[in-house]
Amino acid sequence: MLKKRKTRSTAKIRHGALIEKTDEAAYWLGFLMADGTVASSTNEIRLKLGIKDFEHVKKFGAYLGLPLERCKDYEKEALVTFSDKKVKHALIRYGIGPQKTFSAEVKSPHLINNRFFWAGFIDGDGSLHQDIPNEKQIRFFISAVSGSYKVMSQLKDFIFTETKIALTISTVQKESPNYVFSLSGKKAVRVIQLLYFDNPYALARKIEIARKAAIRYETELDGETIDWETATGHDHIWFEKNPRVINRPFRVVGPNDLHIGGFSTLEIAISARDYFYRLIAQNIPFQEAKTKVLKRFEEYFPKSYYAKESAVGYDKKRQLYICKLYYRTQIPGKKGKDVYILEHVNKQLVQAVNAIAKNLRQVGYVYEGRRARIAQGSFLYENSIPENWKNILIENELSVEKVSDLEDTIIAIWKEITS
Repeated sequence: MLKKRKTRSTAKIRHGALIEKTDEAAYWLGFLMADGTVASSTNEIRLKLGIKDFEHVKKFGAYLGLPLERCKDYEKEALVTFSDKKVKHALIRYGIGPQKTFSAEVKSPHLINNRFFWAGFIDGDGSLHQDIPNEKQIRFFISAVSGSYKVMSQLKDFIFTETKIALTISTVQKESPNYVFSLSGKKAVRVIQLLYFDNPYALARKIEIARKAAIRYETELDGETIDWETATGHDHIWFEKNPRVINRPFRVVGPNDLHIGGFSTLEIAISARDYFYRLIAQNIPFQEAKTKVLKRFEEYFPKSYYAKESAVGYDKKRQLYICKLYYRTQIPGKKGKDVYILEHVNKQLVQAVNAIAKNLRQVGYVYEGRRARIAQGSFLYENSIPENWKNILIENELSVEKVSDLEDTIIAIWKEITS
């Protein structure tokens, strides 16, 4: 049998609770701004959460100085209620009044710039979550939703003042308009650090996500704040950290960390970024604007973007395996070209040559055409790689062990072919 609810409370809270100017009071006031209820005709104040957060309700009750039994748990919800005329009047002065869903506004100078207050608000009306699109990727988000545009604007101003990160507030039409923001990636983690580092009052489950998010970006929640500025010095343009992405090092990012595309030069990336933001200024949807950008700049996309060392072509008609390299011109508007390295019936030989050739390209070696290589006469394995390829790689700081592994592989394959 379900417990019978008692909505009226005569329990007395400790003197000073929610009125004192402490970090803990600010946190719980933020939570009440989000999820609290202030009665219109009585002095009753209530905090109601989902049953999974019953421990947090008890934590609030303990802060108020209420006996544990005043915190109630039901089938789907947990709540604590109390009555206090002085606290109600204080809440109203702060902007936490009756029927605040669409009219809420932080009116206290002490609270409007207090990170603990906004952490409480996010714990109540916001979300920290992670998205794992595949086993090798994980992204963290922070978001919030409110029926009050004023409160969301105040939160936006606070975050910008503290971090210089500009939020975009969007409208979601339900029964009435709701206002939302969402951040992901580095910017999300920077805001998470602001709100949750050294914060013993916050929801335990959100603190856990906050710690994981910080670790994802090689920092600590309580450590040095994450540097979210772009390494290129240009807004919305990042260096690509993925070591497999060699030919598209400049990554353009749109609102809410929308990945627009990777580009081979900074000049092209700037052009793509500017074109994208001109499009969305014309109220073109983000995804449509992204498609237009990619279509306009596709001629600059290098080939062999994610090619693996074992990825070689095969000509069915001639029954030959083929490896070739693509070279970018670095000149906007002028495409690069493919250079054939080797054609051979033995797939393992082509794969081994392909691995060496790609390492040569990565250290800046530029292949000439096949005829020029034949005329030069200083290339190995049917004019595929230069005789001094080992010296070239070692001089360009490829490890001796890596070079030795490449050499052992190709020598073993060549011996097998010619024996």
